[in-house]
Amino acid sequence: MTGIHTYNILSSKMYYEQYMYMPVTKDNRKEFIVSMFADEELREMSCFVVRCATDLAYMPEERAQALQFNPVWLKNNCPVQAKQEP
Repeated sequence: MTGIHTYNILSSKMYYEQYMYMPVTKDNRKEFIVSMFADEELREMSCFVVRCATDLAYMPEERAQALQFNPVWLKNNCPVQAKQEP
């Protein structure tokens, strides 16, 4: 992978299925997200927790240390970043 600075492991169907992640490009994504939350935004944040975990190594240290891997924290502290997921 010459010339590529990062690899989006969750773009591979094999990996996103293993990690129970639904990419934003998936049609009807919200229908496939498995979560204990009834709230639609928290359900999406449940999926975003996986994205954060895979991107942890690329985050600035300060942001990584502040991060909490739970949907409620993400909804309250990172709503803009979560909605801009690639």
